[in-house]
Amino acid sequence: MPTQHDLVLSNLSVETLAERVSEPASAALLRALPEAVRRSRLGSYLNDKEAQAETGLSKRQLRYLREKRRIEYRLVGRTVLYPTSGLFDLIDAGTVPARQGT
Repeated sequence: MPTQHDLVLSNLSVETLAERVSEPASAALLRALPEAVRRSRLGSYLNDKEAQAETGLSKRQLRYLREKRRIEYRLVGRTVLYPTSGLFDLIDAGTVPARQGT
């Protein structure tokens, strides 16, 4: 048995339906694309200087996060390497959502 939702969709032309679906999808893609390109150009690991440039954190802040075990890292000799995904996960975890209306 068709639902009310099915009946509403059946009144739309294919072109209208395609427009309604593509507008939100293209808007979401345009919002996500710059960040996806930024992350894809980076390697799997970043050294201190690269991590500072990408995140805006200072060398001291990165060291503090390492000491408190709030961020993943690897030591290769005396070089500290940060997994790129770990850096962005840390930043994303601190995102505060915007208020709706006011």
